[in-house]
Amino acid sequence: MNHQKRGGAMKAGEAVFRLILIALVCTVSCKGHGPDDNSGQQMKEPTLAKHYESYQTEIMPNAPGYTLPSDMGDIVNFHEIGRIIDVNSVVDLIRENGFAILEPELYSELSRHDFDSFYATLEHFKFPAFFTVDTGLYLYRTVLSKALAGLDKAVLSDTGIHLGESNTPPFAVGKEGSRSYLPALQSMSLLGSSEAVKILASQGGTGHQQRAEGLKEKANAVNGANWHENLYWSWLYSLRALMQEFPDGYPEVMHTQAWRRRRLCAGLTSWVRFSCSKARLHDPTEPTFPMPIPVKNLIPPHRLSLVYVEPVPIFWERLLSLTRMTSKKLDSLGMLTPEGRDQLSLLEEFLQRILDIAGKQVAGERLLPEDTEFFKKLTSTLREMLSGAEENGLATILASEEKDVEQAVGDIDLIIVPYSTHNGKICLAVGPVLSYYEFRHLKDRRLTDETWRLMLDSPARPSRPGWYVPLMRLRKDFSGLTRLTHNLIPDGSPCWSPDGKRIVFSGPVEEWTSDIYVINPDGTGKKNLTNRPDLYDSPCWSADGKKIAFVLYDVRSRGEIYVMDADGTHRKRL
Repeated sequence: MNHQKRGGAMKAGEAVFRLILIALVCTVSCKGHGPDDNSGQQMKEPTLAKHYESYQTEIMPNAPGYTLPSDMGDIVNFHEIGRIIDVNSVVDLIRENGFAILEPELYSELSRHDFDSFYATLEHFKFPAFFTVDTGLYLYRTVLSKALAGLDKAVLSDTGIHLGESNTPPFAVGKEGSRSYLPALQSMSLLGSSEAVKILASQGGTGHQQRAEGLKEKANAVNGANWHENLYWSWLYSLRALMQEFPDGYPEVMHTQAWRRRRLCAGLTSWVRFSCSKARLHDPTEPTFPMPIPVKNLIPPHRLSLVYVEPVPIFWERLLSLTRMTSKKLDSLGMLTPEGRDQLSLLEEFLQRILDIAGKQVAGERLLPEDTEFFKKLTSTLREMLSGAEENGLATILASEEKDVEQAVGDIDLIIVPYSTHNGKICLAVGPVLSYYEFRHLKDRRLTDETWRLMLDSPARPSRPGWYVPLMRLRKDFSGLTRLTHNLIPDGSPCWSPDGKRIVFSGPVEEWTSDIYVINPDGTGKKNLTNRPDLYDSPCWSADGKKIAFVLYDVRSRGEIYVMDADGTHRKRL
């Protein structure tokens, strides 16, 4: 994508942001105390928790839904979405899982690098947008980085690293001054993901897994105010909401193993992005890879027609509470500029509306006119909150300190999910989700963030985790291409003959005129079938391969349908 130039202040904000989250924003009064220590004494009351206000909405789940397997014939916008996105290739996934995840093609209109541009493209095509939890987690992290942009790191001199008195908090192990994070899957298992437990069991025992077993008791002991003693733990509390099971009354898709693994992936990508303690510097000795191919940045002239919020109110409640706590605490420490305070306030208001709408969806209530007005401003609000975010800021990589394992976040995937509207119609909504990678890499050749971004669009791109692949359609491999035509003005509308021996297509003659050609699959035997200075388009073979149908435009640009023999003779207007 043609990215806009990002603000230089973001680099300073990003550095401060990482210091705050990895140092866990533990003030002097709670420095050195963990959620559970070896002495068995109760931890001192954390100073940050007093700023945390729980917003528990009373929801009687009664979401309008559909049963699995899905019936594609009931989806009212299936063919409309299919004009831009290859929905036909994932029909089986949607039918069985209730959703499908796709890697956008290299030349896709949908951004692989920016959430705001992704939603803007959906708005341009008037596709219902699926507002995902991935978007919410990305918004919190980005807005906090912007709010702290330009802050002097010396302000953090009174913050301490939270290791706990036993030096073994549940989600990080190591001695003071040295930290080793548990692998992301094991951390998600400690947060309550049953799918993470199953995946780890299928992978066999490891040293990390044995160590994680000893931390389960500590993780289970974290409760109440302990979850909010610092921003890092409170963020984990938000992730924990994604790992739980949902009761009856929620959409049926949310009760499937496939959806649990989709939520697990959202938690994993957030874990890797939040756990990167510092940006890796570029190593000139590392291999280089081709640059990603840019895609078109659309400026949307239309508004969104519909938005479907991922229906997990408990997650949106916790993320809203975390945002409010963040704003209040950092403001009390004098760490926010007026602009930073405004940024966090805007995010609070935004998440409050998202929470309200998610609650109505789960309860099966009709949305109000003000909700529709909120949807109209969704793209502009996202761009206001995300403007100035770091360029190519999604892809990042986190190395394990002990084994030759890299944990990484890649570009945006797109998720397609059917949902039931209040009037009983079933629509497809499209939204962005982040991609997760875990692969082995030589310990002495660690990848930097910069090299990882280049690697994502190269032949060296690693495979997705085996447990995630059944949920998605991977991007097509375009290796081994054979170029058949070499015109400066684009050829188009290629169509294979039924016997697979010829290709018919429309090709330009001069400006505003075109003819219909056939060509062999190896590029030889090109033949003009029409040989007239008119505008021919959209040729298509008959089932028996004996005729070709096409569109012929007149001087008034009126298109009429014709048919001719496969050799170009006996043309007839239909």
